[in-house]
Amino acid sequence: MEEECRKLVEVNWESLCGEEVTGSLESFWVLVLNFEDSLGRKPYLNIATAALSMTLAAKQRLCRTDFFSVMNMAKTKLRNRMQTEILNSILIVRCWLNNQNICCKNADLCTPTTTRFTSKMYEYSESTAEA
Repeated sequence: MEEECRKLVEVNWESLCGEEVTGSLESFWVLVLNFEDSLGRKPYLNIATAALSMTLAAKQRLCRTDFFSVMNMAKTKLRNRMQTEILNSILIVRCWLNNQNICCKNADLCTPTTTRFTSKMYEYSESTAEA
C-alpha cells in the first residue's frame, strides 16, 4: 500500500481522467478505485478501498451522532416511556421539517389539521387499531 501511495501522488488525475476530481473526497476515491492501467489492472485498488472505507466509517459515525442528538431532544425524562412508533413518528416529522427549512413555531398548518389536535387523538379503540 505504501508503493500505491507513492505512485498515487505522482499521477496528474485531472489531465488523465479529463474531469474535475477535486470536487469531493468520495468522487476522487471512486475515480481512483475504478482507474485501470493500460493492461487492465487496478494499480490503486488497496489504497482506494481503504480510503473509501474510512470515509464511509466517518460518515456513519456522524450520522449516528446526529440521530442520537435529535432523538435525545425528542425523548426527554418526561417522555422516557415513549413507544418506538411514537418516537419514530416524531423523528420523521422533525427531520422532514428540518429538511424543508420549516420551524415548528411558524409552520403553516391548514385548519382541518389543527381541528384534529384534541384530546380525542390520544384515545385508543379497536376500530382505530384495525384501520
